[in-house]
Amino acid sequence: MELLLTEVQHNLVYNSLSFVIASMGAALLSFLLVWSMAVTLSTLVVGIALYHYVRIFGSWSDAFSYAGGKYVQDGAPFNEGYRYVDWFLTIPLLLAEFVVVLKLTKGTTRSLIPTTT
Repeated sequence: MELLLTEVQHNLVYNSLSFVIASMGAALLSFLLVWSMAVTLSTLVVGIALYHYVRIFGSWSDAFSYAGGKYVQDGAPFNEGYRYVDWFLTIPLLLAEFVVVLKLTKGTTRSLIPTTT
Protein backbone atom coordinates (compact mmCIF):
# COMPACT_ATOMS: atom_id res chain seq x y z
CA MET A 1 0.00 0.00 0.00
CA GLU A 2 1.40 3.32 -1.07
CA LEU A 3 1.42 6.19 1.41
CA LEU A 4 0.54 9.58 -0.07
CA LEU A 5 1.25 12.80 1.76
CA THR A 6 0.41 16.33 0.79
CA GLU A 7 3.26 18.78 0.65
CA VAL A 8 2.05 20.35 3.92
CA GLN A 9 1.96 16.97 5.71
CA HIS A 10 5.42 16.00 4.52
CA ASN A 11 6.91 19.38 5.36
CA LEU A 12 5.34 19.33 8.82
CA VAL A 13 7.19 16.12 9.71
CA TYR A 14 10.36 17.22 7.89
CA ASN A 15 10.46 20.57 9.69
CA SER A 16 9.60 19.01 13.06
CA LEU A 17 12.49 16.57 12.76
CA SER A 18 14.78 19.40 11.69
CA PHE A 19 13.74 21.43 14.76
CA VAL A 20 14.42 18.46 17.06
CA ILE A 21 17.92 18.04 15.58
CA ALA A 22 18.69 21.73 16.12
CA SER A 23 17.31 21.59 19.68
CA MET A 24 19.33 18.51 20.59
CA GLY A 25 22.48 20.04 19.12
CA ALA A 26 21.97 23.27 21.06
CA ALA A 27 21.27 21.39 24.29
CA LEU A 28 24.36 19.24 23.78
CA LEU A 29 26.54 22.32 23.40
CA SER A 30 25.02 24.04 26.43
CA PHE A 31 25.48 20.94 28.59
CA LEU A 32 29.13 20.73 27.60
CA LEU A 33 29.66 24.22 29.01
CA VAL A 34 28.55 23.17 32.52
CA TRP A 35 30.10 20.19 34.28
CA SER A 36 28.57 17.92 36.94
CA MET A 37 27.38 14.31 37.12
CA ALA A 38 23.78 15.26 36.27
CA VAL A 39 24.94 17.41 33.38
CA THR A 40 27.26 14.67 32.15
CA LEU A 41 24.29 12.28 32.03
CA SER A 42 22.19 14.94 30.28
CA THR A 43 24.96 15.39 27.74
CA LEU A 44 24.99 11.66 27.00
CA VAL A 45 21.20 11.56 26.65
CA VAL A 46 21.08 14.55 24.33
CA GLY A 47 24.03 13.29 22.26
CA ILE A 48 22.37 9.91 21.78
CA ALA A 49 19.06 11.57 20.91
CA LEU A 50 20.79 13.93 18.46
CA TYR A 51 22.36 11.00 16.64
CA HIS A 52 19.08 9.09 16.42
CA TYR A 53 17.08 12.09 15.24
CA VAL A 54 19.63 12.71 12.50
CA ARG A 55 19.13 9.09 11.45
CA ILE A 56 15.31 9.39 11.63
CA PHE A 57 15.50 12.61 9.59
CA GLY A 58 17.57 10.89 6.90
CA SER A 59 15.25 7.90 6.83
CA TRP A 60 12.21 10.20 6.47
CA SER A 61 13.87 12.12 3.63
CA ASP A 62 14.82 8.92 1.82
CA ALA A 63 11.37 7.34 2.17
CA PHE A 64 9.50 9.90 0.07
CA SER A 65 9.78 11.55 -3.30
CA TYR A 66 7.78 14.44 -4.69
CA ALA A 67 5.60 13.43 -7.65
CA GLY A 68 2.45 14.94 -9.07
CA GLY A 69 2.05 17.55 -6.36
CA LYS A 70 2.30 15.03 -3.49
CA TYR A 71 4.95 13.19 -1.57
CA VAL A 72 4.87 9.49 -2.38
CA GLN A 73 6.51 6.73 -0.41
CA ASP A 74 8.69 5.33 -3.15
CA GLY A 75 9.78 1.99 -1.78
CA ALA A 76 12.56 3.03 0.59
CA PRO A 77 11.16 2.08 4.01
CA PHE A 78 10.95 4.61 6.81
CA ASN A 79 12.86 3.13 9.74
CA GLU A 80 10.97 3.66 12.99
CA GLY A 81 13.41 1.47 14.89
CA TYR A 82 15.73 4.38 15.70
CA ARG A 83 13.34 5.79 18.28
CA TYR A 84 13.16 2.47 20.14
CA VAL A 85 16.93 2.13 20.23
CA ASP A 86 17.05 5.72 21.47
CA TRP A 87 14.67 4.88 24.32
CA PHE A 88 16.62 1.71 25.15
CA LEU A 89 19.75 3.82 25.67
CA THR A 90 18.40 7.06 27.11
CA ILE A 91 15.77 5.89 29.62
CA PRO A 92 18.31 4.21 31.96
CA LEU A 93 20.52 7.31 31.72
CA LEU A 94 17.57 9.59 32.52
CA LEU A 95 16.70 7.43 35.55
CA ALA A 96 20.30 7.63 36.76
CA GLU A 97 20.25 11.40 36.25
CA PHE A 98 17.04 11.60 38.28
CA VAL A 99 18.70 9.78 41.18
CA VAL A 100 21.72 12.11 41.00
CA VAL A 101 19.55 15.24 40.91
CA LEU A 102 17.64 14.08 44.02
CA LYS A 103 20.93 14.38 45.98
CA LEU A 104 20.21 11.32 48.10
CA THR A 105 22.67 9.96 50.64
CA LYS A 106 25.60 8.06 49.18
CA GLY A 107 24.30 4.73 50.48
CA THR A 108 20.86 5.24 48.95
CA THR A 109 22.35 6.46 45.67
CA ARG A 110 24.68 3.46 45.43
CA SER A 111 21.76 1.12 45.99
CA LEU A 112 19.83 2.73 43.11
CA ILE A 113 22.66 3.17 40.57
CA PRO A 114 24.94 0.20 39.88
CA THR A 115 28.59 1.22 39.74
CA THR A 116 31.78 -0.58 38.82
CA THR A 117 33.61 0.43 42.01
